[in-house]
Amino acid sequence: MTEGTTSTTQPKRRTRIGLALGILIAFTAAYLVILFTFLSSDTGRGQIITSDPSTTADRVSVKVTLLTINADDNAYKVRVDARPEGRYRNPDGSLATPLRFTLDEIGGNHTTELAEGQWMPLREATLTAEGDTSLYPFDTHHIPLEVAITDPKGDPVPITIDLRAGLHDWKATATPLPDTHIGDVRLEMTATRSAPIITFALGLMLVLVLLVVVTVGMVTRAVATHKIGFPTLASLAALLFAIPGIRNSMPDTPPVGTLSDFIVFFWALLTVAICMSLASLAWLRQARRETDDPTG
Repeated sequence: MTEGTTSTTQPKRRTRIGLALGILIAFTAAYLVILFTFLSSDTGRGQIITSDPSTTADRVSVKVTLLTINADDNAYKVRVDARPEGRYRNPDGSLATPLRFTLDEIGGNHTTELAEGQWMPLREATLTAEGDTSLYPFDTHHIPLEVAITDPKGDPVPITIDLRAGLHDWKATATPLPDTHIGDVRLEMTATRSAPIITFALGLMLVLVLLVVVTVGMVTRAVATHKIGFPTLASLAALLFAIPGIRNSMPDTPPVGTLSDFIVFFWALLTVAICMSLASLAWLRQARRETDDPTG
């Protein structure tokens, strides 16, 4: 009897140990993947774009840094830092020749006349864009940008654009438009949520799905065994009010009505509400039976 019990217990113990090790390995792998995604999100955030294929040093380098993104209003702010090079630059870094600098922003083209010996000013501009936040966290926004520079004769000045995304929660890339030419760079910047933001948002959705699955199992078991208690109802009520908080804790979450709401949060809220209603009815029937039959 003892030998049979021992031989049966050992395989079960090995199965539990193997399951525990599998869960530990899976958790460690997921942890390392998320950590690597976070650490690698800041690499490759710069992009160099030129208005001409030549390698001449006579040009103006323009560093464009994406500062803020208001996806709900489709308003974006960039910092533009222009520096002359080659024959356009004095030894002290000022302009060796007058230039006309034009930047397309909200309200139309903004042109600045720069005199010889003047430093090119650091500017911040607000741009408009097109995008739809209803696809959060997989929404994409397109931002047009145009920079034009000419000399006093109206001849175009070669331009090099250094695009930088100064935001950890967004990833921005730029594509030159077909009408880009020397002295006039026209880009379409594409901004998407960064990998850490997408990972965190999907992680919260997964946590909520697991909570709902456990809740359905718990309520089904409690109703089947007629062991509905007040703690069960309290936990369901707490989860019901916690779902909107979980939804709003996602990074840069837009107003209600996104894709994630209809895929996860709406159904999670509906499922928990149905479970709470069923559990409440079962609890009332159970209380009534106990009242009718106090000895039972």
